[in-house]
Amino acid sequence: MESHTHADLAQTPSKTGRTGVSLAIWHQPANRGLELANVEATPDGWHVCGAVSLIHNDRPTLLRYSVVCDQAWRTLRACVEGMVNEAIVRHKMERRDTGRWLFDGREAPDLDGCIDIDLNFSPITNMLPIRRLSLALGESAVVNAAWLRFPSFSLERLDQMYRRTGANAYHYESAGGSFHADLTVDEFGLVLDYPPFWIRAPAG
Repeated sequence: MESHTHADLAQTPSKTGRTGVSLAIWHQPANRGLELANVEATPDGWHVCGAVSLIHNDRPTLLRYSVVCDQAWRTLRACVEGMVNEAIVRHKMERRDTGRWLFDGREAPDLDGCIDIDLNFSPITNMLPIRRLSLALGESAVVNAAWLRFPSFSLERLDQMYRRTGANAYHYESAGGSFHADLTVDEFGLVLDYPPFWIRAPAG
């Protein structure tokens, strides 16, 4: 099979065919977590959806999410729903053409300039800036994300930095470098290993 870069794979979705990942599965041993995700090309961009189950405060948690991006992998809207410790969770996020975000229908001016959504409970959204930036080896970029925290589900601005350290490797920092991790990704830009949290189950 021919080897591709993330930039090679960032092609314009076709109206007649699909390009993407049919199924990805991650494990989170610390919280007995499991995530299943699907990434699919649409006529106008990309649709990312999945579900996460884990144990939080010794109680089961189940969350479903959906993220819609344009052809350049810029987040347009997202939703999360499910149950955490028997409490119902339901949130909607939207980025308007002006750059202003709406959180559950209310304007969030503190998020102006943010392009990506970051779901704190999932490794899936690290793919969004990785695909969007298409960094060359050794390059780095600072991005601003709308960060949906877990378990509070507040939506906050989070400054992040990605540096491509290998063909399939990135160094990630956030909150001024107070958090950092070395991510391994596949050819599509999806996380394979996000220590010490998530690890991708092998395909096949």
